[in-house]
Parts: sequence; C-alpha cells; structure tokens
Amino acid sequence: MRIKNVLLNQALDVTPELYLADGAVYRLTPVHLEAAGIAQVNIRNELDHLPASLKSHLSEFGMAGVEYKWSWPAVIVTVQNTDEILSLSGVSAANADLT
Repeated sequence: MRIKNVLLNQALDVTPELYLADGAVYRLTPVHLEAAGIAQVNIRNELDHLPASLKSHLSEFGMAGVEYKWSWPAVIVTVQNTDEILSLSGVSAANADLT
C-alpha cells in the first residue's frame, strides 16, 4: 500500500486498515506523513503479524483503506498486488468516502 499526502504545507496522520472478507477490521499502526510525504505499508508483512483473535477471519479476499481526519480527500492510496510466480502485477486506487 502506497499512501501519499497531497497537502503541501501540512503533515497528516493516517491509519491503514484491512477489511477482511467477513467484515472484520484490522487497524494497522498509524503512519505519520510529512507535508507532501509518501509512506509504504507491506500488507503481506502486516498479515504475518495478524493477532490470533483475527486469524480465523483471514481468507484470500478483503479490502484495504486508510482513515484520517481532514475536511476533503487529502491522501492518495494505491495498492499493488503482485504474483511473482506467474509474473502478474496489478495496481488499484482507493476512492474517498466522505461520510
């Protein structure tokens, strides 16, 4: 997951989240983004550290997102999914939900 702060003069704290297929939410360690900063989160590594209480919720499907407080979409999030064995790669971009 690549997270970019589009604010040029303001740092921002974001919390990456994984939404497991059955609706369980796993909040990852918050990330501090400097103004116009970029951070990367390795989802595969994060899933390796999944708490025991969530391991039964794990499947091959789910979603990822970020939570932050700002009055308009202030981050761009993309997720790159790779399969080295089959030489496949895809990139997805998240949409802002202002609710």
